[in-house]
Amino acid sequence: DDHLICETDAVVLANANGVKNVKQTAWLAVEAVRGQVSYLPATTRSQRIHTPICYDGYILPERAGQHVMGATFKPGQDSIDVNVPEHEENLAQLEHWLPDIATVSAASLQGRAALRAVTPDRMPLVGAVVDVERFKNTYADLQKGKSASQYSPAPCYAGLYVNVGHGARGLTSCFLSADLIAAQLNNEPLPLSRRVQYALNPAR
Repeated sequence: DDHLICETDAVVLANANGVKNVKQTAWLAVEAVRGQVSYLPATTRSQRIHTPICYDGYILPERAGQHVMGATFKPGQDSIDVNVPEHEENLAQLEHWLPDIATVSAASLQGRAALRAVTPDRMPLVGAVVDVERFKNTYADLQKGKSASQYSPAPCYAGLYVNVGHGARGLTSCFLSADLIAAQLNNEPLPLSRRVQYALNPAR
């Protein structure tokens, strides 16, 4: 509403598909993919799970009497209504990998559905945001085979970063990605290799 909230040297957009609604990041290649998690009541057997377990899905340790397990992956669907068939999918995955952990009716489960942000190569977009028009102009003749030293650094928006596109595995990638941006902002040693940093670069 044109009201100043605060002033800062840097902004990190960690808003999933919301980056498509920001002018400077609308060009980023992210797609909304529906996913549903199920809330599974804990049992004596399931309470022995003390660490997240990943398989084709995942289950988290019990908290407040229930586990979170999931998640389905439904490209092309934009509904966020919870449905029983996807509870059944989550239960089937659990039963396949961890038999006899729980016996419960899918119809009795609660859950949550949302749209995750997914990239074409399934790698997150993490780092500084380039001014895409200036970027295209800067590297317009890249195909001519000039050496890298003849090109200036990528033209980025000062202080604008993204941390999006974690898809179905955000629980395992978003925190290290945040640490990467923090290191870049503070001119600290990177928590991962340059090769991985480049693989995550939003301008890749």
